[in-house]
Amino acid sequence: SSKAKILFAFAATFLCGLIAYAGVLNRALSEWTRSPDEQHGFLVIPIALALLYLRRASFPSGSARVDLRGLLLIALAAAARIYSERFIRPWMEMWSFPLWVGGVVWLLCGVKIFRWAAPVIAFLFFMAPLPGQVQTAAGYPLQILAASASGWVLQTLGQPAFVAGTTILLGDQTLDVERACAGLRMFHGMLAVAFAWSLLCQYNWRRFLFTMAVAP
Repeated sequence: SSKAKILFAFAATFLCGLIAYAGVLNRALSEWTRSPDEQHGFLVIPIALALLYLRRASFPSGSARVDLRGLLLIALAAAARIYSERFIRPWMEMWSFPLWVGGVVWLLCGVKIFRWAAPVIAFLFFMAPLPGQVQTAAGYPLQILAASASGWVLQTLGQPAFVAGTTILLGDQTLDVERACAGLRMFHGMLAVAFAWSLLCQYNWRRFLFTMAVAP
């Protein structure tokens, strides 16, 4: 039957993709194991599968068909991998994986099923660590914010705290807010949790508010 052919083609294509992405996924596993701030990556794929199951009631059944426009996303994923290898952008190589998954779903299942699965596919972007440029650009301002907030709390409690940049002078003690204390990577993990939960919300405005509430 046509459904069996589509299922077989999807399984074969997905298997070829996993082989092609074996090195990328292996490096991602190493990053998740090495960095405590990235260990949420182990949960991304299981949570994505669970989200697909929980959203099964809205699945557009009977609409599966081959759509060659999915090749555009597959080509974009290939271009991202080529760019990442040429200019040493490992995070972009990992970001190409969700693009490839989306392209395969679109190609073999059609645009309706792709639209249904797109939010969950987008969740796969949380498998990748934050780009180094983002960590550099946002890390220092967040260190300043953490130091200022901590200094304010100490002063409110009656402590002789003085804040200078990322340093807190507390009497004879000097406290430094390190880069790891900026909270950027913790924010990344918490944003992943909020994004996953927002997919189960019924209204779009609730999804937006729930996701934005992570920032504070």
